[in-house]
Amino acid sequence: MKRILAICDTEEEYVRKLMRYLNECGQIPFEVQAYTSLELFLEAARENPPAMLLISIELMDSAVRDLEIGNIVLLSQGEPISVFGEYPSIVKYQAASGIMREVMQYYMGSMQAVSAIVGVKQCRILGVYSPVKGCGKTSFCLALAGLYGNKKRILYLNLEGQSGFSRLFQESKAADITDALYYFRQQSSTRLERVLGIIRQMDNFSYIPPAFYEEDIKSVDGQEWEIFLKLMAEKSGYEGIILDVGDAVRGIGRILNLCDEIFMPVKEDLFSQAKISEGMESLTALGFGELKNRIIQVKVERFAEMDKGDIWNRIKNEAYLGWVQGFME
Repeated sequence: MKRILAICDTEEEYVRKLMRYLNECGQIPFEVQAYTSLELFLEAARENPPAMLLISIELMDSAVRDLEIGNIVLLSQGEPISVFGEYPSIVKYQAASGIMREVMQYYMGSMQAVSAIVGVKQCRILGVYSPVKGCGKTSFCLALAGLYGNKKRILYLNLEGQSGFSRLFQESKAADITDALYYFRQQSSTRLERVLGIIRQMDNFSYIPPAFYEEDIKSVDGQEWEIFLKLMAEKSGYEGIILDVGDAVRGIGRILNLCDEIFMPVKEDLFSQAKISEGMESLTALGFGELKNRIIQVKVERFAEMDKGDIWNRIKNEAYLGWVQGFME
């Protein structure tokens, strides 16, 4: 079941524009629902409480407080709040991008506070890497993200030099993982919030758009990847991170060493097997020989030739997901 962000305000045009922006920007891990009637919202929320609610001060009342909503943010016009002052507020009439940033700051702050109080299970990192080209690595990663995303908050990170996302998924050249690393390098109290602001949503899991230029990936060393990934695992609020590790990334051994599980898609031809053997020897030479005992080799079931616009639907195909699910079990 998807997490819901509900907006409740009597101004129909305002609600419509804000909902459209939040849905189209793709940078929040929610399904956005909008209501201009408090009664209709209460009816829906009693059946399926949202994970987060943006509600105008005028509509906020005790019936809303009685609902099981973990995060309530009041939409104000800048006036001091006396009643229901225990809830955070944001200025209603500002750029939608500003509202989005504040919403994510409140939500991620809440997630981290809950983790500290109740001891939310540690984030697991699943790594997928192969020295073999054309082995179905990325489709395997996306299928894993889709499966785990049905039950957990999953973040997919593609660490390839040329991912093909801009063409396959019509990605605009906006902020990507190299921008996330730039924000991460800034020793600012808001650096995590700025990284989280880049995150987009694909179906039931989150992702940071991959690098557009291969040289950007090659410029990041293994130690920096290690520190960045540890921060995301410990502070982002996600329950699982799936790493799609490409050959262009530096410090592959250090990255894989962070993973709780490592999958290596393979092919059976002679050259592919030779590349796998050399890859294992390389890990040993770099001081990560013990990783060989943690790597699970898997021959990924391949698709027929795909149309560009249909790739995600093909990956979500029940037969393929069922095969991946069977392998995981």
